[in-house]
Amino acid sequence: MRQDKAFRSGEAVTSDTFARLVSSLFDGLVTVDPHLHRRAALTELYSIPAAAVRAARRWPTGSPPKCRARS
Repeated sequence: MRQDKAFRSGEAVTSDTFARLVSSLFDGLVTVDPHLHRRAALTELYSIPAAAVRAARRWPTGSPPKCRARS
């Protein structure tokens, strides 16, 4: 994802432009852990099949175990 909101005057909002470019050049998209802050799904941006995958598995309990330093 590129910037999806202008935070200061003059900043470019590039997420829609980038999505149109990618959609025009490729048949599909797989991305790892996209930051969809203001979008519910990749399909809101891309006109091609798009899938989001995780870089790491989720822990069964919802959070990883606490790590302890070795002594």
